Amino acid sequence: MNRIMQILLIIFCFVILSTKLLAQFAGGTGTEEDPYIVESAEHLNAVRNYLDSHFVQNSNIVLDTIPYNIDEGWDPIGDEDNRFRGTYNGQEYNITNLFINRPTQNYIGLFGYIGGSAEILNVYLENVDVSGYSYVGVICGYKLYSDIVNCSSSGNVSGRNFVGGLIGYSENYGHINNCHSVVTINGNDNVGGLVGENDFNSYIIYCSTHCTVSGNSKVGGLVGWNEDDSSISYCYSSGSTTGIHIVGGLVGWNCSQSSIYCCYNTGTITGYDYVGGLVGWNCFAQSIISNSYNTGDVTGNKYIGGLVGRNKDSIISNSFYNFESASINGEYSKLTIGAANNEKFTEWLNNGLVLNINDYLEYDGTSYTISSIEELENLVFFGLYSEYSFKLLNDIDLGNNPNFYIPYFSGFFDGQSFIVRNLIIDMPLYSNIGFIGYLHNAEISNLGIKNIQVYGYSEIGGLVGHAVSGLISNCCSEGNISGEERCGGLVGFNQANISSCFSSCNVFSDYILGGLIGEHEGGAIDNCFSLGDLVGYNPYGNIGGLIGYSHGWRSDASINNSYSCSHLDGNSNNHGGLIGISYDSIVHYSYWDVETSGCTTSSGGEGRNTEEMTFPYAENTYQNWDFENIWQEDIDFINEGYPILRNINFQTEMPNIGNQFILSQNYPNPFNPNTLIEFSIKNDSDVELSIYNIKGRKVNTLINEQLQEGKHSIIWSGYDQNGNKVSSGIYFYKIEVDDQELIKSMLLLK
Repeated sequence: MNRIMQILLIIFCFVILSTKLLAQFAGGTGTEEDPYIVESAEHLNAVRNYLDSHFVQNSNIVLDTIPYNIDEGWDPIGDEDNRFRGTYNGQEYNITNLFINRPTQNYIGLFGYIGGSAEILNVYLENVDVSGYSYVGVICGYKLYSDIVNCSSSGNVSGRNFVGGLIGYSENYGHINNCHSVVTINGNDNVGGLVGENDFNSYIIYCSTHCTVSGNSKVGGLVGWNEDDSSISYCYSSGSTTGIHIVGGLVGWNCSQSSIYCCYNTGTITGYDYVGGLVGWNCFAQSIISNSYNTGDVTGNKYIGGLVGRNKDSIISNSFYNFESASINGEYSKLTIGAANNEKFTEWLNNGLVLNINDYLEYDGTSYTISSIEELENLVFFGLYSEYSFKLLNDIDLGNNPNFYIPYFSGFFDGQSFIVRNLIIDMPLYSNIGFIGYLHNAEISNLGIKNIQVYGYSEIGGLVGHAVSGLISNCCSEGNISGEERCGGLVGFNQANISSCFSSCNVFSDYILGGLIGEHEGGAIDNCFSLGDLVGYNPYGNIGGLIGYSHGWRSDASINNSYSCSHLDGNSNNHGGLIGISYDSIVHYSYWDVETSGCTTSSGGEGRNTEEMTFPYAENTYQNWDFENIWQEDIDFINEGYPILRNINFQTEMPNIGNQFILSQNYPNPFNPNTLIEFSIKNDSDVELSIYNIKGRKVNTLINEQLQEGKHSIIWSGYDQNGNKVSSGIYFYKIEVDDQELIKSMLLLK
């Protein structure tokens, strides 16, 4: 009897347990072969009790029922200590009206935390209203070692950090494949239309968003922050993306060897700094953007661009924006990295992201040849390709092409000792500005840049704004450079090798400036010198006759056999005759003139007086220098007696038109508020002297009358013809004498 009672009790317990399980799900045993079947909100809620099991959804589920639609709403499945490790296959059924109101809690979403090879597939969430603090998404707040495939979301999401339209934070080798979101997202840091942050070998492929995304820092239409060997491929974003710091149409911040491949953005982008049509900031350890594009309008205040807001230590390859249809701050035809005109962009896009350079330039068997401004303009597009070599066949005058420069260059350019004159750039909100804005693993040789007037924000140089690896040799620059930070006469921010170069540019900046290089972060500087005047306005800035700030934190930084006779002025407390501030840099046989510089100290190098540094040179100066092959004694005082380089022989004088008149460079330049313009005429003549802005519009006429032969001068105080003060920037003054004219440029600073 007792035996029978025991058997009946076991059967009863089994029936009760089975009934309870059947009540939790519509069927199944939770194995991969026989997953639990989910058909209701109650079934979905029961998933939290079996975090290692397998599930399939067999019908649409509505969560707009008590208790899931009141108070804090839905309780996310899984947390940091108890992660969901199973699989959930929604079989393309909908889950609607997910409501979560937990603004002080982390790990928020349908699933709070998934990890350990979990999989979520074919789940469509519609009309969601999700709010949390950190790690907030619709499908899940945090994804670790897991895959999410063919899922979508629509509705509203809000949080503070790591907020995404589908996933808050994704890391460690997981995949997000064929997923989409159409949501309105609000957050603070790391905010993305699909994923807040994609980290550490995580992969996103074939995904898209059409979102309204807003946040503070690291905000992207698809992903807020993509880092640490992670990749995004074959994805696109549309809608609008708004933030303050590091804002991109597709990705806010792409860094640390991460990649973006075959992606595009069509939405609008608005931010304050580091604002880009595709990526806000692409940086560190050779992160890559390739085969991608942007067509959306960009609005920002500094570090802005049609493709990327700022690019540092990273690669842009075969990626563009149409500068004739995508505006930057409401203006079209702005050149930044990846710029392409409508003709080239359309042909490239319609031809499978390929454009044949032979349709645009002649090839002489070794290099593509450049002999005109029209041919030089092709380098704005083809400069992104490392396999191409170019050579200059004659001097080029850019005077009629203000704001022209080559934003990105990664090939080979031989100037053949020709000169590019009248480089005039007035782009105070932009970084990476110079004849070449960003130089990546390229070689530039035998080129002179003369009569420069360049005004930018950061990383501003006469030849190159930002040089990353590669070699610059036998080059020189002359003119005026002005910006907020990292400004140099030849290179603004340098990580390349520079050999046998000099600059006579005057450099004006708030923070970090040098006669040759603003900031030197690695590479060798050999046999170089600087001559120009330097003015630093910020007492906390770094100003150096040759280099403002030198350090070898990323790679060895050295300065060898170089000198400066630049004059230093301004308010900077960190100034040096050769180097302003130096850390971990090696300086060999390099000197500065203590008299012309006004500096008796330097963070590296040896000070000498003018007599010791000019011909005939003192025995303790220029020791171990090669005066047979590299340097030449200046016995004719062409360079006021300082040594000159043998391999640089550029013409430095502009032609005097018929010797009928001479127009001098205004002084001071840059100026505020007054500047003196002097000219001489050979005969009594009708003279008109006028001021023009960079758009070619006449601002004021200073002289319009007949003058006697001889020397004349006039002061311009920065007013237009209506008596209004003009804004800061680059202006031109043109003199017309009878039927001849000359034009020069000047820079007004405020």
